[in-house]
Amino acid sequence: MTIQNRLLNNLRVQLPGAVDEAILLEVFNTVDDLCQNWLQITPPNPTSALDSWLSAADWTKYYRLVMHGTLARMQMQAGKPYANQDLGKLNAGAYAAELTQARGEAASGPVSTVFERLMDTLRVRLPGARDAVMHVEMFNAIDEICRTTMANRRAINVAPVVGQTAYPVPPAEGEVLIVYQVTHKSLDLDGTTFDDGVLVIPVAPEPEDVGEPLILDTAVTPSDGGADQPSLWLGAPQWSRFYQAILDGTLFRMHSQIAKPYTSQPNALYHGKRFRSEMAKLTIRAGNEAEADPQSWSFPTHTR
Repeated sequence: MTIQNRLLNNLRVQLPGAVDEAILLEVFNTVDDLCQNWLQITPPNPTSALDSWLSAADWTKYYRLVMHGTLARMQMQAGKPYANQDLGKLNAGAYAAELTQARGEAASGPVSTVFERLMDTLRVRLPGARDAVMHVEMFNAIDEICRTTMANRRAINVAPVVGQTAYPVPPAEGEVLIVYQVTHKSLDLDGTTFDDGVLVIPVAPEPEDVGEPLILDTAVTPSDGGADQPSLWLGAPQWSRFYQAILDGTLFRMHSQIAKPYTSQPNALYHGKRFRSEMAKLTIRAGNEAEADPQSWSFPTHTR
């Protein structure tokens, strides 16, 4: 007997009156929730065979989790012959505990990027939190770090055009907060200004000037990598440099949420204090770097 058949037989016994179609629907929903929101692996194809919804190793590993999740979903359905609110709550509690354990085990595996290490740390420290919710608060923390510290430096190339002095700078790498310096191999840039996303140079380029780009040393907000690609919000150096600040900023926001399994005002206060301290360090470091490479021209006062 396969493990999938054993699961179905156990569910049939504990759910009198339930048809296989209804049981399989909730088995799928349980496996889909496990894959997408907890293990962060490819979810099952609903049109494929039951045994393909998980690998053989994962069926064995998560057998009880899938059983408890399916029972909770079925028993909490109103007006069904197998409905049982008390048993449904017991199975839901067991399911939640096993999900937390599954996430902790998944987080203990090897990681290849700083972003993955950060997510694994958050999963361990925030039992019951979904990745999508953590991503929302992580982006908010990163955005505050960038706007407060001006430490997310990006070099942006702008192609000069013969006879043109004004160049819109699109926020391809995030919103440009400040331009620290503009350089070019041949153009005289004394008197250059940057205001409302437009770079204005004092002298229009000649044909011999257009072979090299204008290079802008900027501070920007996080890139909009999309909800499905949060690892693109920052470059690899910034993920390493801002790691502790992002961790504390995300934990501060998550612990501050109301009536969640991970709600904790003491933890929120602790990580909020650490978050502000880490941002202060990043602000000082960014200021020192800017002073070490001073510009020979200035922007309008209100853009600084």
